This record gives sequence, C-alpha cells and structure tokens, in this order.
Amino acid sequence: MGLQIHVDRESCTGHAQCLVHGPDVFVLDDEGFNCAADQEIAPAYEAQATAGAHACPEQAIKLTTDPTDTP
Repeated sequence: MGLQIHVDRESCTGHAQCLVHGPDVFVLDDEGFNCAADQEIAPAYEAQATAGAHACPEQAIKLTTDPTDTP
C-alpha cells in the first residue's frame, strides 16, 4: 500500500498552502477550502503530497502508509 492522504475538512481554514505545494494532489472548493478526497497517492506525486501536508498551518492533512491508520 502506498502513501495515503486524509484531509480533516473541519480543520481547514483555507490558507491554500497545500495547493501551492501540491497542485497535482490537492483540490480546493470555490471558497478555497481543501476538498480533496482521502486517497492513495501515486508515487510520482508523493513529494507534492508530503510538501502540501507539511505546509498546512492547521495540520489538517495527515499522511499514512497504513490503510487502517485513519484519523
């Protein structure tokens, strides 16, 4: 199992730093909030997913390699 991302949409406040660092991974709604679905990330995009998650001021994006380890 590859890298999984999990987004806590309740914690997102719309800074959009995830999109700046992971434009091919993260999706924002019309109001600028992260609306990316929990998903497995293709190896080619793992660096973007990691950078986007680490850039989130609210730490609303969690990364895991264990599919049973969901927030």
